[in-house]
Amino acid sequence: MRKACRILCASLLLAFSLGTAVFADETAKVMEVLDKGENPVVFVKGIEGEAQSANALVGNVECPEVSVKPLSEEADAMRTLILLDNSLSIPEGKRDTVKNVISELIAGRKGNEKFALAVFGEEIQTVVDFTDDYVELKSAIDGMEFSDQDTYLTDVLYDLVASDAFGEDGDFTYRRILVISDGVDSKSLGYTAEELGGLLADTGIPVYSLGVYNKNQSNSEELKNMFALSRQTNAEYFVLDELENPLDVVTALAQDMDMVRFDIVLESAAKDGSEKAVTLRIQTDGGEIEVQTDGVRMPQETAPVQPEEPKEEPEPAVAEPPAPEIPEPEPEKKMSSFVIVLAAIVVVAAITLAVFLILYLMNKKKKANVFLETEDPFQKSMDEGKTELFVETPLQQQSDGSTIQIWNQGRSYVITLTDVSAPARSYQKPIHDRLVIGRLAAQCDICIDYDRSVSSRHCAIEKRGERFFLIDLQSSNGTFLNESKVLSEVEIYSGSIIKMGRVEMRVEMG
Repeated sequence: MRKACRILCASLLLAFSLGTAVFADETAKVMEVLDKGENPVVFVKGIEGEAQSANALVGNVECPEVSVKPLSEEADAMRTLILLDNSLSIPEGKRDTVKNVISELIAGRKGNEKFALAVFGEEIQTVVDFTDDYVELKSAIDGMEFSDQDTYLTDVLYDLVASDAFGEDGDFTYRRILVISDGVDSKSLGYTAEELGGLLADTGIPVYSLGVYNKNQSNSEELKNMFALSRQTNAEYFVLDELENPLDVVTALAQDMDMVRFDIVLESAAKDGSEKAVTLRIQTDGGEIEVQTDGVRMPQETAPVQPEEPKEEPEPAVAEPPAPEIPEPEPEKKMSSFVIVLAAIVVVAAITLAVFLILYLMNKKKKANVFLETEDPFQKSMDEGKTELFVETPLQQQSDGSTIQIWNQGRSYVITLTDVSAPARSYQKPIHDRLVIGRLAAQCDICIDYDRSVSSRHCAIEKRGERFFLIDLQSSNGTFLNESKVLSEVEIYSGSIIKMGRVEMRVEMG
């Protein structure tokens, strides 16, 4: 009897687990995550069936309130920026085909979709800003000309994405870029492919690409680099020479309108300013599926400002009538005069003593200054047993006129940052609690203003006892310690290499 019960219970558990199975949909993928507002927005492509509801796991915090919105039902659903290489590296026989692909793409636009058109060489030039006006777009395409110029796709794409050319912060329209070029080429002193890849990973903007093969220039390697950007952003790529029909590109990009937008309402526990992975559990008419994102930056919840309680004003004091004057006897008047004279003598003596003390201290300070000007304490032998004068280079760099404390209860430390590529660029600063490093001098203790890839307030070094920690201040290009990205904070030691954008600094604590 007991054995039969155990078998029955096991069968029920197995049936229940099979009935509530959750599986990962291999066709569904996250195309873009927008995390600039109070709550993140996730765009998912390739969901089989109809998405009915969803909930989210943000880090280890359950967020049950998730709205499901098909992209096709949004008023301003999608913005597509077509970025065309209009240099002579696009063969003349293929230019009309390129224009035809673009024309077919804008002709098949939806009513809630906008296009912008730009060309690039060393810099980007906007031809038509975002619009749904077919006549304006078609006229710009027909009038487009190709010219002899150098093209730097890496730099152009980096500046374009970093400038947020798709809209203001808080605009949650789905964004994508279609690059039409003969491949990735970059300046020797420009942004690297790794830096561009890191920026695209942070922003999550899909980059579709249409490659044009140029047999005269053998650009296969450049095309591979361009297609790698598309793969990294979950976007598709095409080779113009391999297209049987230009409409194949139009058909593939039109599938984005079948995406679903998920707005996640964050619980308070998730709003801690850190990066968290997000798992979406989506209920469809075919069952439940899961999709995951990489780290998404959470907003920092601020405590509500408590209104000040009104202060009670004191009641006005009621003036009391003056007491009647009573004449004092003669002997007491004489005593009062004696006290006044004695007080005057004491005051004069105190003033005289203070003057002598001030003169003494001024004379002593003057002698000390003479000693500092005439004697170099570092040339004295340590065997003589004399006190060593503390001289510190950072004292000469203090610009705000404030006094620098040269002794305290613990040990004093100086942070030295030296540019690995240009050792002549070296910075020293005493650290007491925290040093902020960045490009804007007004907000930083150490200013690195010769490279735009460094954020205004990029990172900070904190001293905690005898230990030091490197903290990323939500920089645009991230902070790396010894080639490892700093997600929040990490302990740092002398000899470590800090990378901020393109700048690599060796740090020493002395």
